[in-house]
Amino acid sequence: SHVGFAPEKGINAIALMAEGISKVRQGRLEDETTLNIGLIHGGSMTNIVSENCVCEGEIRGYHHERVMELLEETKQIFETVIETAQGTDKNAELLFSHEINIKAYAVDKNSGVVQRFCRACEKIGVEPELTETFGGSDNNVIVNQGIDGVVLSCGMNNAHSVHEYIEMEDLVKGAALVKELILQS
Repeated sequence: SHVGFAPEKGINAIALMAEGISKVRQGRLEDETTLNIGLIHGGSMTNIVSENCVCEGEIRGYHHERVMELLEETKQIFETVIETAQGTDKNAELLFSHEINIKAYAVDKNSGVVQRFCRACEKIGVEPELTETFGGSDNNVIVNQGIDGVVLSCGMNNAHSVHEYIEMEDLVKGAALVKELILQS
């Protein structure tokens, strides 16, 4: 619909998306779960009521079942926004899709791969530190296929920010650790 001639005949998809997004809880939802809407784009011209809008986000968590519950809750929020818009005799439509890119995993601290990591750390004089992370890697896929593995930190600080950096000392230690792990094989 033309924004000057008949804006009331259009459905502003960007406004509907914004309404839905405003109702979705984002950030750290629980100790072990986060949700983020990171991309939004829509419309085609400034003189046309926005006929479409797409947003993309992600849900991360240590428990797949909880992630799927939050996905369903998010979908229901957008469905409710669209149902309300349809009640105004307009033909709004929601296309909601998702894909599972990675699943969380846990590797037993007593597994061979963890023990090998700890021995390599001790050999180069580094205190082994085992930690959970919300990061995603190839290891998510590998472990979920039944092959234990660990992710080695590269020592990054302020990850994915404009202030990300790594100390040279951490880079050197990381290289020494990889060398020791290779020598142990």
